[in-house]
Amino acid sequence: MFGNLFFENQENEYLEILEECGLPLTSYDFWWRNYPKRAVEEIYKMQENTHSTFFCKGEKLIWEVEMINEFESLFLISIETDSRYPFTAPKVFMKDPELEEDYDKHVYSDKSLCLFRPEVYSSNLSILDIRNICASWIHSYENFLNTGEWTCGEAH
Repeated sequence: MFGNLFFENQENEYLEILEECGLPLTSYDFWWRNYPKRAVEEIYKMQENTHSTFFCKGEKLIWEVEMINEFESLFLISIETDSRYPFTAPKVFMKDPELEEDYDKHVYSDKSLCLFRPEVYSSNLSILDIRNICASWIHSYENFLNTGEWTCGEAH
């Protein structure tokens, strides 16, 4: 009925940018193939505002981001989007330093960080928004290691 909501040349421009970024476009299972404008916006926001890199692994688009907090501690996180993004929340993992071995609070069984209650996630959140929420989580994690107190909100 409505046909393609993009003007064809706009969609092609976004796809060309994604191809220049090295992302495969061979399958509609890749979320960035289905939402090329969103993908370009996500890449642009992250490159303009962070020192991050991104790469494709299977159907996942993954950003690795180095962050230094106010305690001057360096953290490397990984933000992973799957084929259902932006309608499912990305998973965020602490790559370096590794989480304390016996730390099991505010993480899921796969060791992805619990940044918010799942029902709070909105597809309007960008990867940059997720990264910023993660900064708060990292602050609380480091504070918890030093004081035993978690300073972020709790999901009840």
